[in-house]
Amino acid sequence: MSVDIVKLSDICDLQNGFAFKSSDYVSESNVLSCRMSNIRPGGTFDISYNPRYLPNNFVEKYSAFILNDGDVVIAMTDLANSPKILGVPSIVKSNGKKVLLNQRVGKLLIRDRNRVYFPYLQYSLNHPETRLQYSKFAGGGLQINLGKADLLSIKIPLPPLETQKKIALVLDKADKIRQKRKKALLKMDELIKSVFLDMFGDPVTNPMGWEKVKLGNLLEFLTSGSRGWAKYYSTSGAIFIRIQNVKNGELLLDDLQFVLPPKNVEAKRTKVRVGDLLLSITADLGRTAVVDEKTSKLGAHISQHLALLRLKSSVNPYYLSEFLESRAGVTQFINSDQKGVKSGLNFDKVKNLNILLPQIEIQNSFSNKLNKIKLQKNKITQGVFEINNLFNSLLQKAFKGELNFNEDYIQKFLDSES
Repeated sequence: MSVDIVKLSDICDLQNGFAFKSSDYVSESNVLSCRMSNIRPGGTFDISYNPRYLPNNFVEKYSAFILNDGDVVIAMTDLANSPKILGVPSIVKSNGKKVLLNQRVGKLLIRDRNRVYFPYLQYSLNHPETRLQYSKFAGGGLQINLGKADLLSIKIPLPPLETQKKIALVLDKADKIRQKRKKALLKMDELIKSVFLDMFGDPVTNPMGWEKVKLGNLLEFLTSGSRGWAKYYSTSGAIFIRIQNVKNGELLLDDLQFVLPPKNVEAKRTKVRVGDLLLSITADLGRTAVVDEKTSKLGAHISQHLALLRLKSSVNPYYLSEFLESRAGVTQFINSDQKGVKSGLNFDKVKNLNILLPQIEIQNSFSNKLNKIKLQKNKITQGVFEINNLFNSLLQKAFKGELNFNEDYIQKFLDSES
């Protein structure tokens, strides 16, 4: 099925917002300014997010810029290197307030509702190929600032109205499944924290009276990663673990860099073993991960932003990871950060961290419970991965005119309940 390609100007017009001055804002009123921050990633609208109030008499004074429920707004500025809301349309929900359109937010005026179905338009403007068109307006700066003509020059596929509705319905169904699975993952993380608190109490107040020891007394070996390993980067080889791969006690291996490590003492020193605890010591302090058997066998080295903690038998790495990512750990990282010198932790600061140390049998019991939860979490994670792939596949097929609504798996989405 061939699909017409149209300029946004063929189906929409755009009204620019008004440049309200900082001196116009008041502490509270019934009138809110619609700014870029009210358009959230993914296209949801939240007028209560970081609200800015304007005088009540501005409703009459700037009546041409009033937004009503159901109006469509679109962000016209975003970060050039990682745009999240640029060009993504959002439906206004005023929550009973009066809302005025501010600069750098445009009001999208659909010329003919019988030709354009808004949910389809939202998906098409948020499509990766559409978003690539915005990059040509970056101009090498830190921000992309779209003008009215820029935005309306964007090209999108426009199938017949009924096809737009079917495409949007299929994508809505897929997205609802995707969001449900993401919420299930968050519940697993909450369950882990709940089990930790049930077994050990609040680590800040230590109501169970666990022994307090310095982390340095629990270490067999401590080192940090290598500098200047970009020259060893490769498309295959050993895994090079960076700060973004470490969080909540787990290795996040969806954004991997590989290296061909040199055969020297430095490579041996920074190579991980199963059970090693990794800790971020620069930038986002206190992120942790425990090295699993699979990663250890594959071979992996750490970057300069991570420390490798090889532990004595008196402490379980999974317990220690959860403790360091708890409030007790986070508070210590904040207080130990060497911001005056260089943001981060040196080895002395790491060794001086206070750790609550229950009996190893209790730590191991927690680790066993944690592993059972993570087995469930891994199944959900795999489900999220699969539905993300399916969603992206549906999106690509839809905008190439290749989506066959008679296929069984498509029909299941159409027939399924929300």
